[in-house]
Amino acid sequence: MASRQVIFNPEEFEPNKAITRADFAEYIVRALGIYREGTTHENRFQDVSATGERTLAILIANEYGIVSGYSDGTFRGDNQIIREEAMVMYLRAMKITKLVGSDENRYQSYTDYSQVSEWAKTNVKNVLSAHIFNGTTATKISPKAT
Repeated sequence: MASRQVIFNPEEFEPNKAITRADFAEYIVRALGIYREGTTHENRFQDVSATGERTLAILIANEYGIVSGYSDGTFRGDNQIIREEAMVMYLRAMKITKLVGSDENRYQSYTDYSQVSEWAKTNVKNVLSAHIFNGTTATKISPKAT
């Protein structure tokens, strides 16, 4: 992934370390091949600087519907992403690539699925169905964990 420039700063990348919402947005747009430097995009987030390190990725992700931010007009890119947020972003990326899952009942094998926020439940089900995301254990998805 580093050679394909999906992972930026590969010498600093720690796969088991929690990451920010902004970093995750950048990983997704780079993995999809839609990250383009030198392009301009509308900034709908009051907390995303025009010159921020991840601004371009956030704006591209927003343009493609991968991220939408919060109802107060913020993106909160410096917050660590929680697993259910990541699964929602993945599902939106899956729609772009037309990837669909086939294991519709997989979510039932996770005893903590009931802890998934209402706004994320359908997305989490679909991502799990496609085996894009695994649990933190065989029976836990830990939706609120980073």
